[in-house]
Amino acid sequence: MSCANAVAVVSRILLAAALGASHVRAQEGAEPPRSAPVPSAEEPQGALYDTLVLRNVRLIDGVGNPPRGDVHVVVKGDRIAKITSGWMPIERAGEGSYRVIDGQGLSLMPGLVDLHGHIHFRAGDAKLPEGYVYKLWLGHGITTIRDPACGEGLERIAEESRRSESGELVAPAIVPYAVFPAERAATAEEVDPIVAELARKGARGLKVFALHPDIYQALGVSAARHGLPIATDLKIGEVDARMAAGYGIRTLEHWYGIPDAALRGVQRFPPEYDWDDELQRFRWAAELWPQADPAELEKLMELLLEKRVTLDPTFAVYEVNRDLERARNLPWLSTYAHPALLAFFEPNPRNHASFHWEWTALDEARWKEHYRHWMRFVREYGRRGGRITIGSDAGYMYQLYGFGTIRELEMQLEAGFHPLEILRHATRNGALALDLEDRGHVREGYRADLILVDGDPLVDLKVLYGTGVRRLEAGRMVRRGGVRFTVKGGRVYDAPKLLAEVAALVAAAKGG
Repeated sequence: MSCANAVAVVSRILLAAALGASHVRAQEGAEPPRSAPVPSAEEPQGALYDTLVLRNVRLIDGVGNPPRGDVHVVVKGDRIAKITSGWMPIERAGEGSYRVIDGQGLSLMPGLVDLHGHIHFRAGDAKLPEGYVYKLWLGHGITTIRDPACGEGLERIAEESRRSESGELVAPAIVPYAVFPAERAATAEEVDPIVAELARKGARGLKVFALHPDIYQALGVSAARHGLPIATDLKIGEVDARMAAGYGIRTLEHWYGIPDAALRGVQRFPPEYDWDDELQRFRWAAELWPQADPAELEKLMELLLEKRVTLDPTFAVYEVNRDLERARNLPWLSTYAHPALLAFFEPNPRNHASFHWEWTALDEARWKEHYRHWMRFVREYGRRGGRITIGSDAGYMYQLYGFGTIRELEMQLEAGFHPLEILRHATRNGALALDLEDRGHVREGYRADLILVDGDPLVDLKVLYGTGVRRLEAGRMVRRGGVRFTVKGGRVYDAPKLLAEVAALVAAAKGG
């Protein structure tokens, strides 16, 4: 049997098990099936309908308004055509393809926008299965990702973006940001031709690492001329967050460059420090926030607010640094993490961010303190009106695509944000940061990027996990939650089926 046939067989077995588990569970006295509706097997994945009716849903609009109870949403093609109260009848009008999904017990909200979603076709030296990453994202309701590097090649990712929009590819919408090649720009005069070239190849933004100040300043001017926003991943160097804000960046990734800009002098590195040694780099990064001057941080915050810089904190990907064993034993890794990815995560100096070969209790304690400072800054930035988004940076440090995005929401809850704020960060704020004005809001006339969730994420964000949550019902623990349907540009995807296909790919790779 070929590998492809094996995957297909395993996928059918897992899907049949998922859809037919009711009888088995009843016999075994185990968890009963989810109460959410299951679509008929005849409905194709990614189908686009002339009319799609989502009935009886609880509406969370994405801009922070209170949720609404029984609501009907009508989608025509790729647009939200009508939103009505549930007591009003919906009558079929006109010809064409037509589908109704009964959303009783489901929450409807905008699709999630992940601003730090690296597209990976490989993990280290091993190839990942086709569609693996995309299905994990769609299976968690992520309808748009920004690839902040295009590590698989700008032109290839630009083509993936085109295929996704046309419906050829089962994937979220993709916004490609190209890395600015610092090694090609020795002078400011060399910057503009490079930016023009990246724009021609399909870049819709730039990812910028360490640059000399004169190069960075020229890049800010050139990027604005070509209509390419800048996402900055600042390293410890000449340019910090204060300077980058002055050069016109759009988003500031991670926390890099923020505490650096508030130091009195330089960071107090130990004598043996080597930035190229990732263990040392991340060990001592936790000392940055405690060394930052609070008065200087306040000045920096005011500048970032004035320049309207978006913070994309990516809390979740660094969580391994404060609790290594938790990260290594996340419950979904055994089912959904490809063996090649698990191997990449294990400590290895050859692999980026796989540096935990000598991670101590003291390191974890330092990082817990680091998070307290970091989260306080981000929370206050949001309180003053600064834009916050979500980004997962999955594919590193035990963070799995899709699952890592939901964990990011939970960590913003830990940072002190209200669930309505967090869902706005994950939807409308992300769309606006990418200049996608017609997304991230359940509103008539807007693009139909929507998700239907079993349960209420405002009560528990964990219901967004593909593995759902466990609840006590009638004296038994049952599993509820998960995204039931992901609608991207009007195209309907059965999220549990996508995740079952991922589980089949992983099982096949393990020889199961």
